[in-house]
Amino acid sequence: MLHELPGGGMLTHGVVSYNPQFFWLLCRFNNYEVLDLTIAHAGDASLSNDVVRSNAQFARSRRAVQTRLTVPIFVVTAMLQKQDDKAYVTPLDIPAEASPT
Repeated sequence: MLHELPGGGMLTHGVVSYNPQFFWLLCRFNNYEVLDLTIAHAGDASLSNDVVRSNAQFARSRRAVQTRLTVPIFVVTAMLQKQDDKAYVTPLDIPAEASPT
């Protein structure tokens, strides 16, 4: 399987962001081999007016109201290969020794 997904910086795109931990757990719980797992900078994105207004209205920290109007965009590329015919297992963020696999 091949995934190429936003990993950060696209603050108003989608509901979740992906990171390497998700894919490591996906592999551990499903015995997938990692063929490629890369985090790459894909440019910079301007903060949307919604984010700027939200910071101005709700921020409790002075740091949150930024004068910098761009954030780095990161893309996660994951190429994984299934190693057996076992049914899919939803990955959980738990220690390996507590894992049912």
